Amino acid sequence: KAEEVIEQAEADLDAAKEQYPALEGTTYNAIIGDTGGQLSVLAADDRGIGQFLNSLGLELSEYANTLQVDADGRGVLSYEEISQLDADLLVVVSPTGDLGYLTKFEAWNRLPAVGRGAVVSLARNTGMPNAVGFPSALSLKWATAEIAPMLADAAAKSE
Repeated sequence: KAEEVIEQAEADLDAAKEQYPALEGTTYNAIIGDTGGQLSVLAADDRGIGQFLNSLGLELSEYANTLQVDADGRGVLSYEEISQLDADLLVVVSPTGDLGYLTKFEAWNRLPAVGRGAVVSLARNTGMPNAVGFPSALSLKWATAEIAPMLADAAAKSE
């Protein structure tokens, strides 16, 4: 039964990738949270949320790949360096979906992706970040159905 569940999760991801071809090759940056005055950003795409986004065809930005990576695949970025986060689309893990902690910075508001509306907010209180950050074969079905359309909508705004 476990093998069936895993195969179904992989099939769901493949189907979403086929359904949303605009995601293929779209660059992204992901803000995972605020770490006491600095941003925690995805800096390695080989685990958790990065694996999920890659499985849909998205590519972590070149800039994110230059950051020093901790054991969980995160890098740290000061708020003064927000302008470095430019990519086709941005993914933000936020406590409740509210991006006020970012929109108060002019550098955030000037990012082209923000101006285009190519931002996907994954609110912690919805369970979405956990479903893709700590994926299981069972959580991926739900997460793929919920998040892939949001990503596709943001990718469409990056054109």
